[in-house]
Amino acid sequence: MNQKVALFAKQYQINRWLISSALKDLSQEAIESRIEDKGNSMKWLVGHLASSRFVVLSHIGIEQERPFGDLFARGAEVKDAADYPSYAEILKVWEEVADKVEARFEELTDDDLGAPMDAQYPISDGTALSGIAFLALHETYHAGQLAYIRRLNGGDQITG
Repeated sequence: MNQKVALFAKQYQINRWLISSALKDLSQEAIESRIEDKGNSMKWLVGHLASSRFVVLSHIGIEQERPFGDLFARGAEVKDAADYPSYAEILKVWEEVADKVEARFEELTDDDLGAPMDAQYPISDGTALSGIAFLALHETYHAGQLAYIRRLNGGDQITG
């Protein structure tokens, strides 16, 4: 693995574990609920994270249509849980795209990581590597949200 991306690849693996742990053994009601009808549900957050992993893929040379379109985009209108794909479908897409990102990280070259990307992030030098870095931070933020929502729904604290 290219050493420029190795640390970020590990962060994505850890995030995947954190996200999986946050979702473990929760009821469908907990997964779909919104705390005091504010914020996003865990179901929405997993859809958002899956969509973000498709963006990561685009930054590293794999263009693939996001299965959910803009349904889970930043600033998307909040809908009833029934208006979203099933949790099982969202989770399946999350696992598939996470696998693809991890596999692609193994293949990346200096040229791939230095390639320009068509996105603007608060921390960016315009390269694919900076996109990977920012989206790792973005994902970690949401993994923390999931862990917090888990606790609010009566779930145990995540431990390693």
